[in-house]
Amino acid sequence: MSIQIRGRDPRTQLIRRPGGALNLMDDGSWEGREKFTCAWTSVRRLAPIRNLTPHQEFPTLLCTLCGIVRTKAGMADLDVTYRGLFDAPPPTLEPTTSTGEQPVETHDLFRDVSEEDQEKIRNYFEKGGTKPTLTGSAQKLFQKKLKGIASYVAPSTIVKVVTLSAGQPFSIADVGTVYQGIPIDLPNQYMSWLKTSKTWRRLGGMWITQEDYQLSGRNGWDADLY
Repeated sequence: MSIQIRGRDPRTQLIRRPGGALNLMDDGSWEGREKFTCAWTSVRRLAPIRNLTPHQEFPTLLCTLCGIVRTKAGMADLDVTYRGLFDAPPPTLEPTTSTGEQPVETHDLFRDVSEEDQEKIRNYFEKGGTKPTLTGSAQKLFQKKLKGIASYVAPSTIVKVVTLSAGQPFSIADVGTVYQGIPIDLPNQYMSWLKTSKTWRRLGGMWITQEDYQLSGRNGWDADLY
């Protein structure tokens, strides 16, 4: 005996059930939910394909999940979840700040210490001998090191930038690039951001890209190395 639902054959097509829902997600994307019925023996052929099958009314939303339950009379119920964008939301920024030790020589107080004076100080502590003749900030640095102060606690900040897009990103060429004022304003004019990673993944009808930026020390990222 063949199964018919109001003239439609569940062996050859999904029968959409009444209802459905749309939800705006916390990342600015949209989620759709729809329920379907088909013959159990046709599930493998008719079930939607992840990241490929579109929502019937909102084609920018693509299938991400499909739950299937076998029911009576050789039928199956499908609960399908779709995900995607109507309009791309602005990127979200998630900063994480902690503290860590930095060499005392990198502190702003000692920015003006010449390489020659730095070398005199290093030689004294590594080789000994007479105290070097120093003035100004170099003398202050020398006094700190005489007290055993070799480092100071400095803030360390990483900013995660998450972007949602309908198109697939491709380039990772800018990983390792130093930026000024991106992704957020800098504490002082000398500091800069280094893009340390870039990853992306597909979810339904959208791509989720994450970029990580690390804030430099007080003197910025070394221009010769970056």
